[in-house]
Amino acid sequence: MKKMKKTLILFILLTFSFNSSVNAEEKKCKTFDVGCKMGKFLSDTKEFQKKGLKQSKVQIKDNVNIIDKKKK
Repeated sequence: MKKMKKTLILFILLTFSFNSSVNAEEKKCKTFDVGCKMGKFLSDTKEFQKKGLKQSKVQIKDNVNIIDKKKK
């Protein structure tokens, strides 16, 4: 009986944790919610900058490799 209760509790917990991860969607701001819109703008800007930084690092490495090949 105790094993059945533990299994049931575990099943319920797993179900709730799965449902909460499925519901993690992008937050949509209301029309006049300035705080929400600023927060979304800042997070989008940070992600864009991170992506640009990664691309810049790759481009610099490629350019260094090209220059090294031309020197030889």
